[in-house]
Amino acid sequence: HAGGCPAYAADHRIEQSGQVDQVIVWDQLMSWFPQHIWTPETTPLVNFIPDVDSLADPFHTLIYGMAGSEGRIGFGVGTDILRRNPSELAQMLLTLAASTTGQGSFYLGAGEAKNNVPFGINRALGVKRLEDGVQVLRKLLKERHKVDHEGTVWQMKDAFIGNAGKDRNPEIIVMGGGPRLIEAALRYADGSATGVPFVAPYPDDYGKAVQEHKKKLEKQNERMCLLLEC
Repeated sequence: HAGGCPAYAADHRIEQSGQVDQVIVWDQLMSWFPQHIWTPETTPLVNFIPDVDSLADPFHTLIYGMAGSEGRIGFGVGTDILRRNPSELAQMLLTLAASTTGQGSFYLGAGEAKNNVPFGINRALGVKRLEDGVQVLRKLLKERHKVDHEGTVWQMKDAFIGNAGKDRNPEIIVMGGGPRLIEAALRYADGSATGVPFVAPYPDDYGKAVQEHKKKLEKQNERMCLLLEC
């Protein structure tokens, strides 16, 4: 598989440019492009990347990337909560946050078919795991004491992974465009990200959706204030 060594020099140059806030590494088992169309007749990139499915482990790549930087840029990982458990992800994200002065972020999806179906992973619980997993993540990343959780997928009792990195406020960004994913992002995450043109083909339509999301957040904040007697 392709190693993470090139990330050392690449991230150093990116940081020195002063134009980039965050480097994102994607956690993929298979590429977007089927092998049968990855040919010299289809794309000249095959001369530089002959095996498009030899994708490096993202966390291994980040180690090289952070070693090549001086800590001024942030690092993020785009992964899914179908292949990885939230406690494991929380430990990874806190390690990432504690290792750089830039923003540390996880971009979490419910699990793409290409990264799960060929490997025998059942996608039926993808959204359910994300809805519950983001709540688990939030507790493990924000609370500074042991936590419990009675969820639809995970149950925790006196769970605690330490406080290092929590002062860096690592972010959870939910990826996707379906109503349940958006609702999970609005209720439990720090933001949402979506694909263009897959989910949002037109800027105007996406702008309207963002305005609706902001209205929902305002209503949620109002309800929370009433409960807490703000």
